Amino acid sequence: MFGRLVNVLDTTEKINVEAFLNGFDDNERYWVDGNPVKDGYKQAYDEVVARSLIESMETKHYKSVCVLDAEITDGCASGWTKDGDSCYLLTGQSVSSYSLAAALCNSEGTSLLTVDSQDESESIKNFLTGTMWLDVRYNGVLDGMVKSSGETADHSFWSDSDFLQSLSSGLCVVSDVDTGVWHHTPCSDQTDNPHAVVCEAPLTFFQKSAAC
Repeated sequence: MFGRLVNVLDTTEKINVEAFLNGFDDNERYWVDGNPVKDGYKQAYDEVVARSLIESMETKHYKSVCVLDAEITDGCASGWTKDGDSCYLLTGQSVSSYSLAAALCNSEGTSLLTVDSQDESESIKNFLTGTMWLDVRYNGVLDGMVKSSGETADHSFWSDSDFLQSLSSGLCVVSDVDTGVWHHTPCSDQTDNPHAVVCEAPLTFFQKSAAC
């Protein structure tokens, strides 16, 4: 299953895709599934921040916004990989900022990957190499590294036990998949050094979805 174009005639899908696209400032147009008036045309979202629907000729080369419906396989939705009590989605995307990575993953029940154990770190090596964004950032109020959920992140993956002294390198975090070591990095403007995006969800999230 490779997904389908998002249907903007469905109010819920339209609201969700608008919220998703507004996380990007990429000056692109995206094909969507709608109800164009002209023959030989189909609908797309314009690149403006307040995403507006337009009609374009089908020969235009735009990106597409696709949806993977929750077809449950081995406990996870189609396209996701099960390992232990979690499901992982390799987005195939490498992006230049934490906000773009989070926009691809963070929603109710799913998030950008956070490595919580040595076993999980080893498992990731089975399907990814290079560096990847983590759902971890420095919180000045707590003076620590926290997840978007507000939980304190595991501190055992840093090369230096006094890792807060490295904040000058950036307030966000990436992991070197091959070594499992975490590194501080700037949260944006990494066009020349993008990092991979892996999404994560607990297995129970898809079990609940399947029961609805």
